[in-house]
Amino acid sequence: MIYIGTASWNIPKIAMDSFSREGSHLVRYSKKFNAVEINTSFYKDHLAKSYAKWAASTPDDFRFSVKLNQRFTHSCEEASTLELSDSLESISCLDEKWRALLVQFPAGKIFNNSSMNKMYKIMRKRFSGIIAVEPRNLSWASEESLELMREYNITKVTADPEKCPGIEIGKEKYIRMHGSPEIYRSNYEDEALVKLEIELENHEHEAWCIFDNTTFGYATMNALSLAHKKEFYGNTQLIESSNLIRH
Repeated sequence: MIYIGTASWNIPKIAMDSFSREGSHLVRYSKKFNAVEINTSFYKDHLAKSYAKWAASTPDDFRFSVKLNQRFTHSCEEASTLELSDSLESISCLDEKWRALLVQFPAGKIFNNSSMNKMYKIMRKRFSGIIAVEPRNLSWASEESLELMREYNITKVTADPEKCPGIEIGKEKYIRMHGSPEIYRSNYEDEALVKLEIELENHEHEAWCIFDNTTFGYATMNALSLAHKKEFYGNTQLIESSNLIRH
């Protein structure tokens, strides 16, 4: 299964004509895409009833990825085990539509086996779906880190631009397109989108592609283009894997 979406379900002005005019942004968004990455959860805690409402507003086959709050990944002081458990409990009100948990660490966050073992353990106790980790420090490429990721079935995010290259962990693929060459602002040209679609189609297991180049609305436009290419290339013979995009 391939999931394509953006980081948030806002519909920018440049993409308005591609969406229905009726309903909330989420309702209109979910008629075009089969997934979304909730990024606001990185900055604030949403109520359990909000997650339940969002789940009820979307089609049965729609899926959510939720970005873990920054206090668990960026804070100098670790949040308590109870806080993390409670946060995941609220997110679980998405029910079966909660498919992925995004855990993004800053460049200054160095891998610590003890703290990450604790964190992964709590996450896996509460959530059996995709846990996609996006590290930005090369310490996460250590064998100690990789062994722990394998133990808890953690997926390493494939990012563009890539801050922690050389790691491919997890049978699922989770791609985040931040914008290149200018992060959050650059548009992806057609050639890059075609190669990306071929990579997704060739992946043997579930694959996600989230566009995060949202500043000028390119994320939505790129996601629409990729979804269209998926419909086309998914019904044709794929070209050799040597041409696949790699980040």
